Amino acid sequence: MQQPDIKKLEEFLSRTPVLIAHMRKSETLLERRAKRQAWVIVGEPPSEPTLQHRRLSEEFACRMNALGNDRICIVIDRTRDNFSSAEDIQKTVVRKYQEILGVDDGSRLALKTALALDWATKTMPVAMFSQFGEFDGLKKPCLLILPKEPAIDDVSLKFTHSLRSAPSRFRKNLPISREDIDRIELHHEAFGHGTDAWHKWHSRADIVVRSNMELRADVAALIGVIHDTGNVEAAKSWIFARDLSALRKIRENKETTFQAIIYANGGELRKALGIIQQIPDIRALKDSGLVRLTDKIFQSVEVEKAILDARTNMLDDAFRLVRDAEEGKNTTLPCLPPERLASSVSYLQDCMQAHAFFMKPAQTPRPKPTCPAPRPVMP
Repeated sequence: MQQPDIKKLEEFLSRTPVLIAHMRKSETLLERRAKRQAWVIVGEPPSEPTLQHRRLSEEFACRMNALGNDRICIVIDRTRDNFSSAEDIQKTVVRKYQEILGVDDGSRLALKTALALDWATKTMPVAMFSQFGEFDGLKKPCLLILPKEPAIDDVSLKFTHSLRSAPSRFRKNLPISREDIDRIELHHEAFGHGTDAWHKWHSRADIVVRSNMELRADVAALIGVIHDTGNVEAAKSWIFARDLSALRKIRENKETTFQAIIYANGGELRKALGIIQQIPDIRALKDSGLVRLTDKIFQSVEVEKAILDARTNMLDDAFRLVRDAEEGKNTTLPCLPPERLASSVSYLQDCMQAHAFFMKPAQTPRPKPTCPAPRPVMP
């Protein structure tokens, strides 16, 4: 690399500390979830986010159960379905299971499964997917989808957890709606995880299996939101969030964790989005066609162990470059082989694009006065 390139690179890296600045752990969704559960009990009049949540929960339950893949799909309505305790979860799941099946086949959700769900819903402010069978007390294969808490008016609050940032840091008037993001998350959980091979669920601790599960679900999310709304910017926002959240997770945990690696799908998702945008009649596809398209595009971007090893190095190197810039050091840049340097810098460029999409520009500090203020003359 020539000297002018190094200078240009150093100037770029000097701007990257913004990528890990102003981080915080978001409790907003957890607090609002507690309020929402109280509203379910006392019957608070529904808000627009609540009504939208109900519509989408019903829509995706209907669409998934119409696929005819011999799986019962339960989509929880957080505004009406009582998940306040393990016992309430058992009752709710069995009731909805029987409604979809049409008969009482004697299935009863196991207490241990309900206790695990109770813990997850009270501690994880994210949309979730679970898969149940006979071991959990249900005689038919069953998918359970828990959408994200609906008590949210500001679109930016949809990203406060994944990006570890306060709502005040986000740009106003993002080119996406609350419903766009809800649809992305539901397509990820339902048409992504919910249509994947059943046996993968039991191997999800393997990093290659889990990474590809998340990648396929993300492909389904991109396809789904473009099919439903036509908003490509919403699909891009999901890719941007995957890029930036991985780096911020590393900062938060002080290491490149399993969770950071399996969701850092930005590069693969950009390829997938390019393919999706070439399909002229995507909005006319039936839901069964969406599943087939997901499988087809996923096969073209599926990752192997070697790719994940390179991704791990990329994330490690990128974070060390940003940390060096933050601390005013230059220890990592001279030591990286050209290929690893190119990969990490390309990833940081994607992160900077993501930051510009979501976040307000950094405010330039006021310059310090060059001369002291005049003192008043005493009479």
